[in-house]
Amino acid sequence: MTNRRVEFHYKLLDLMKQAYEETSKDNPSVRDFSKNVYFQPPTNTMIKYPAIVYEKSYLHTKKADNSTYLQKQKYTVTVIDQDPDSVIPKYVAELPNSISDRCFVSDNLHHDAFIVYY
Repeated sequence: MTNRRVEFHYKLLDLMKQAYEETSKDNPSVRDFSKNVYFQPPTNTMIKYPAIVYEKSYLHTKKADNSTYLQKQKYTVTVIDQDPDSVIPKYVAELPNSISDRCFVSDNLHHDAFIVYY
């Protein structure tokens, strides 16, 4: 049985790699950010930006006839970037079962939050 959370992590890493490749075409001097994906980072973790930070929210379960027939983990996925026009949110929005939740600015960093069922 595969670990779905680890599988999701690798999907986000692939997404960041695509975003980096797209960004570096226009700006070859951009620093490689393709590995900046963090799962529930502790407060003492030094996050490199741009980044994707994600955390578990809850397990969505569907039942019928007294048994479970579908379970999907709900994640809160936040793209954090200095660039308000970052391409990274576009890639997260294209994930199946992804819903844009909110956008906000904090400490001069732009945050795009999504809900993703995986």
